[in-house]
Amino acid sequence: MKGYWIAQSDVKDEAGHALYVKAAVEYLKRQGAKTLVVYRGRYEVVEGAPRSRQLVQEFPDYETALAAYHSEEYREIRKLRADTADVDLVIVEGVAPLL
Repeated sequence: MKGYWIAQSDVKDEAGHALYVKAAVEYLKRQGAKTLVVYRGRYEVVEGAPRSRQLVQEFPDYETALAAYHSEEYREIRKLRADTADVDLVIVEGVAPLL
């Protein structure tokens, strides 16, 4: 089964965050990740309290998604993001669709 990073963020420093995004995109491509959703536009909160940006990254499998996050290289890249955004991230294993 595929693995997914599902992230929500509120960016506090656009210029600083751009450095993180550039490094993260290059790294994630090497891990076989594919961006499915990047959302910064209009939205309506129908339940809960999401952050202003959403991102869904698909990986070849759950183990790759976990390894990509826990790697030393990504740990260093995350340091670029530390003061630029508040982030909630969950890594999930995909299952067969219900519909």
